[in-house]
Amino acid sequence: MKNILKLLCFIIIVNLTSCSSAAKITKFSEFPEIYKERPETILFIPPINNTTAANAKDLLRTTIAPVLSEKGYYVLPIEPIFDFFKLNGAYSIAETSDQLPLEKFSEFFAADAVLMLTINGWDKKFYVVGGHVRVDLMYELISTKTGKTLWEVRKNVKVDTSSSNQNASLLVNILSTAVNTAATQYVDIAKYAHVLALATIPSGFRSPNFMKDKEVQIKL
Repeated sequence: MKNILKLLCFIIIVNLTSCSSAAKITKFSEFPEIYKERPETILFIPPINNTTAANAKDLLRTTIAPVLSEKGYYVLPIEPIFDFFKLNGAYSIAETSDQLPLEKFSEFFAADAVLMLTINGWDKKFYVVGGHVRVDLMYELISTKTGKTLWEVRKNVKVDTSSSNQNASLLVNILSTAVNTAATQYVDIAKYAHVLALATIPSGFRSPNFMKDKEVQIKL
């Protein structure tokens, strides 16, 4: 009986230890390469759009730079760079190229890294019993020097727009849900996705936390 109890205690300790180590995900354990290269200047290129929302790319261009700058990075001016891509027929460069011209990005723009964003979801759903607005984004920061992925994370944000007023009729709730769904802005949800995603990125050179947040635990 004592041996059985000892064995059970040993199994419990092992499980607790493994659970605790598995739960401890830090910025350094997930993204060690970004600490090695320490990129300062980031080029945000036109996103890959895997949805039917034609305006998703243009809407996103206004949302990412402020959040990334707050993390301590220098983001190259997005508007003139996007215009440059359009004028040179390269607005879909990330979607059509098998390999990004990272050396050219470094040479022409003096970028240390390229931020590539993939739009996997950008939709509004309205149905009789409810509705929602969803934005699903994949972020990847790629070194222009080594071609390595320095940081990568995916965020799927869905906002419930259902109306559940128990004192209202079914028709009123349906109409209210339809209005809520139509009024909810993609840009606001995208900004929230950026905040969640960039909470996991190591701080840039302009941040007081630069190279000091290696042990900060994150949730992917």
